[in-house]
Amino acid sequence: MPLAIIEESLIVSNEISPGVSSWTLASRAAHMLREAEKMYGKRQTNILFCGIEFQGKVPHIWYPGGDNAVIRLTPNCMQDIDRAYFQLSVEIAHLLTPVPGLEVNNLEEGMTVYFGERYCADNGLRFLGIGDARYVQAREAFGKLMKISDNIIIEARNIRNTISRITPDDLETSIKKINAGATIDRNLLNFLCDKFPSK
Repeated sequence: MPLAIIEESLIVSNEISPGVSSWTLASRAAHMLREAEKMYGKRQTNILFCGIEFQGKVPHIWYPGGDNAVIRLTPNCMQDIDRAYFQLSVEIAHLLTPVPGLEVNNLEEGMTVYFGERYCADNGLRFLGIGDARYVQAREAFGKLMKISDNIIIEARNIRNTISRITPDDLETSIKKINAGATIDRNLLNFLCDKFPSK
C-alpha cells in the first residue's frame, strides 16, 4: 500500500512566536469542542474521544468498543486544510451528545452544519459548502430556530440532554421560557425533531 501524503500543517505544529504555536487537527479539535460547548452546552462524557483518522466516503464518527469515539474525515482532507477543518467542526459538534447507533434528527444535523459554517467564518477558514440537499434543508431549518434565540439548544438540553432525543414539545417549552411572545412554527419544530433521512 502506498504511503499517504498528508498536509504537514494538519499534524505538525510550528512555533510562531514564543508560547504561540500553529494549529493542527488536534489543537483545532480542542478549540472547536470548547466553542461548541459555549453555543450548545457541555459535552456528555460517557464516550471517550480518542482522536482523528482518515477513512470512508463521508465524514463520520466511529465508535470502536461502543464507548470510544474516533472522528473519521474523508481521505481528500489529507491535503485540503479547509475541507479537513470544516468536516472536523461538524463531527466535533456531534460529540456533544454522542449515542452510538442512535439515528440522529434534523435538529442535530442542522446544528452541526450551522456550527461548522459559523466556526469557519469566525476563524478565517474557507467554507466549501454542502452539496447534499438533506443537510442544506436541516441547516436552514436550524438557522430559523437560532433567529429566535441562540440559547434554545442549551435550554432544551436542560429538559432532555441528548440532542437527537429532543422533542417538539421540548423546543416549544424552551422557546416560551426564553421569549414568551415568540411566534412558534410547529411545523418547523416537527421537522427539526424528525429523523434525519438516509439516502
